[in-house]
Amino acid sequence: MKRFLPTFLFFVLSSDLHAQTAPATAPATQPALSTPLAAATAYTQALVDNDGPALLAAIDLSDETVKIIVTAQANRFTATRHYRDAAQKAFGNVPDNLQPQSFEAQIQKIILTDLPHADIAEHGATATVTPRGMGGMATNPGEPPAPDWGPMFQMTTTLQKDNTWRVRLQDSAQMYKMNLDPSSRIQAEIEAVTNPEIETTAADIAQNKFKTPEEAWQTLRTRMQKVEDAWKQNMMQQRQNPATSPQPR
Repeated sequence: MKRFLPTFLFFVLSSDLHAQTAPATAPATQPALSTPLAAATAYTQALVDNDGPALLAAIDLSDETVKIIVTAQANRFTATRHYRDAAQKAFGNVPDNLQPQSFEAQIQKIILTDLPHADIAEHGATATVTPRGMGGMATNPGEPPAPDWGPMFQMTTTLQKDNTWRVRLQDSAQMYKMNLDPSSRIQAEIEAVTNPEIETTAADIAQNKFKTPEEAWQTLRTRMQKVEDAWKQNMMQQRQNPATSPQPR
């Protein structure tokens, strides 16, 4: 569960980061979010599909930290898809080691198949959705059933003012909340500053500026390393001179 779950998150609370993580576009079609189960399903499906706009639409973004983290991840999904699509069109089949990696949501795929049988407990404007049947993912033929892992992936949803439901990560199972702790924020910040480089390189591929996928990939790696190094240098300077650090608006 490495990538939303660990990737799912990274960030820092600054006005500069806000500008970098603002989503470029809203979902063309909002997922159906009329029930707690629909919200949990839309969220899980977005992870499986690496669909950034759908991910943003399915999550309660009222918490500032969650908003920053989820937006960085959604933008990474979108940028990666743009790069991989451009590379395939320009060069044909490109090895995975020569392009950004998609999020392999293996556990989310299992959750998605079990969600129709989920236990749902509503408490006014809050509801929990607990997948059932998760024990099967740890059971081999002929072995006794494994423990039910469903509670490990319980999602909490909340009713919004527009009468739709959204997944509230900070109140969901630890498997989701662990991506919201301070140690994950640095990765979110790095994704926020490197996502534009993926988009820029994807556009360059589409304009036939590279002769080979190797050339495109090396250019992207160089660009991403440059902005990441600059970000680290800036953070170091802010720690050394806190009085001159940008203040949140």
